[in-house]
Amino acid sequence: MTIDLEDTHGLELSPDVSAITPPESMAGTLTVHRREIRLVCERLLMVAGVPAGACSGARDFVVDCVDRFGQDALARFGGLFGDRAARPVWAPPRRTGPRRLDAGGQSSLLVGVFVLAGAFADGPGAPVTVGGLADADLLEAGSLWAAAIGRGLAVTAEGSQARVEVLPGAPSPSPSRIGTGIEVPAEVWWPLYYASNEALSIDTDLSRLHTGMAPPPSGIL
Repeated sequence: MTIDLEDTHGLELSPDVSAITPPESMAGTLTVHRREIRLVCERLLMVAGVPAGACSGARDFVVDCVDRFGQDALARFGGLFGDRAARPVWAPPRRTGPRRLDAGGQSSLLVGVFVLAGAFADGPGAPVTVGGLADADLLEAGSLWAAAIGRGLAVTAEGSQARVEVLPGAPSPSPSRIGTGIEVPAEVWWPLYYASNEALSIDTDLSRLHTGMAPPPSGIL
C-alpha cells in the first residue's frame, strides 16, 4: 500500500475551518450540554500544554467551574485563548513552603485541579495559601470534588491570592447550573470551539485510515 500523506482531497480542516460552521453573525445563544463542554475544554487544555495524563482531571475541574459559575467561567476560559500570540503555556504550581503554593500567575482554569490536589494532600488543618493565581475565586468550584470524597472546602480569594481550607465534613451539594444544558452566547462558544480544534491531528489520508474509513479513490492501493 502506498499512501500520499500530502493528499487530503480537499478535506483538510484547520483550526478555523470545521465541518461544523457557526452562524455568520455569531449572534444569539446556544444550548450547550455537559458532553460538549467536556470535549471542548479538554481540547483547550491540550492546546495549553497540560500533560496528557492530567488532562482528564483538569478538564473535570473546568466543567465543575461551569457547573458552579455558569457561562462566566466559559467566557473567562475563552479569554485565555482569544489572542493566539498570547496564549497560556501551562506549568505546574510550585511548593514554596509548608501549606504554601505558587501558581506562577496562571488561571485557576488551568492549574486549579493541581492546587486543589495539593490542598487535599495536606488535608484538614491550617489553610493552604496560594499565591500568583488568576481567577482565584473559581477555586470554590473545588467544593464539588471535595464533596465527592467526603470533604468540605472553604476558599477565600483576594486578588491573585487564595486561602484554601479542607474541612472534615461535606455539606449538601449545590444545584447544577449545567443540568440538561446551559445557554451560552454564540460569541462565547464558537471561539472556544474553533480554538479547541488546534488540538486535533492534521487531517490526512493516513489519519482517515486510522478511523476505519475506506481509502480515497485516487490511487493509494
